[in-house]
Amino acid sequence: MITKHFFKMVITFIGVLLVGIVVIFAISLMEGKSTEETTGSAVSETTIDLNN
Repeated sequence: MITKHFFKMVITFIGVLLVGIVVIFAISLMEGKSTEETTGSAVSETTIDLNN
C-alpha cells in the first residue's frame, strides 16, 4: 500500500512538472520575438562572462 501511494505521488509530481513546462513554453510562444530576444541577450551575456 505504501509503495502504491508513493508511486502515485511521484506520477502526480511529474505530471505537475510537465504541465508547468508546457504552460511556460506556451506563454513564451505566445510572446514570440520578445522572449527570443530576452533569451538571446541572456545567452550572449553568459558567453561574454565566460570569455572574460
